[in-house]
Amino acid sequence: MDNVIVEEKINRWKSQFDEQIQTALNFNSESLMVVEKLLLSKFDNKKQLLEKPNQGFVEACILYIGEVFRRNDKIRKLNWIFSLDAIFPILECPYYSNSWVDVIKKFPILLNKRSGTVIYDYFIKNTNYFKENHKDLFKGTQAIPGKGGYGYQYFILVQEESFQLQEIEQVLKNYYAKKGLGDKVSFHSENHLLVDMSNDYYFHFQLEMSESVLQESKEIAESYKGNKDKTTIASCKSRVEFWGDEDPDGDYFNDHMFILEQIMKNEKLLIYDYRNGVFFDEI
Repeated sequence: MDNVIVEEKINRWKSQFDEQIQTALNFNSESLMVVEKLLLSKFDNKKQLLEKPNQGFVEACILYIGEVFRRNDKIRKLNWIFSLDAIFPILECPYYSNSWVDVIKKFPILLNKRSGTVIYDYFIKNTNYFKENHKDLFKGTQAIPGKGGYGYQYFILVQEESFQLQEIEQVLKNYYAKKGLGDKVSFHSENHLLVDMSNDYYFHFQLEMSESVLQESKEIAESYKGNKDKTTIASCKSRVEFWGDEDPDGDYFNDHMFILEQIMKNEKLLIYDYRNGVFFDEI
C-alpha cells in the first residue's frame, strides 16, 4: 500500500473529529492512547470490528497506529503489506525476524481489558525489544523465498519448552513422502521452516521465543471465550508463527488446511486463529 494513500486515508479519518482530537493525533507514542479511547467509545466487542459498516473506521485506526510504529521505529524500516487474503493491513520488514506489527490482534484484548493503554504498552514493548536485540535479529539481505505478503495466519502455541521446529519438519516430511512429494520441506534459517508448494508459493513456520511471547499468551487466554484450559494457554512461553504467501484467489486454501491438520496431531501444540479468537479445532 502506497504511503501517500495511507496518509490520505488517515487524514480523512481524522477530519471527522474535533480540533482537539485532531491535534492530539500527532503520531507520537502517547497518541496511541487517544486512538484506543476512540475505539473503546465506538466498540463493545470484537464482532463489531468486522461488521462491514465499521471496517473503514477500523482500517483507519490500524493505519494510524501502524504509522506511529513506522515513523518512530528507526531500526526496521517497516513497510505496509495489504493482502487481498486479509481484511486489514499489517507492517513488516524483510531484514529482521519477528518483524510483524499486526495491531488488529490487539483489538480484542483492548476491548476486553478496557484499560486504554493496550496499544501503547504494545508499542513500548515491541520497539524496546528491537532496540535491545536488533543485532541478533538481523537477517541480512537474503530474501525469504516466496511471493511475499501474508495469508492463512495462525499462532501455534507451544506447551513444552523442549519443543523444536524439527518436530514440525519431520511430521510434514512424512506427510509429503507418503504422497510422493518428499522434497517440499526445508529450513530457510535456523528458526524459519519452509513448505514449497511450487510456482514460487511457500508456507512458513517461524519459531518465536522472545520474552513478549509469554505476555501475549496471557493476553490470548484473557480474551479467549472457548472451553480450552486458559491456564495452559497462558503458560506458553514460545510459539510458531505460521503463514502462507499472499493468495488472493485462494489457490492454496486446502493445502493450508491439510498442513495444519498434520500439525494438530502434536499434543504439544495449540493452533490459534488470532484474527477470529478461536483455535483450529474449534473452527
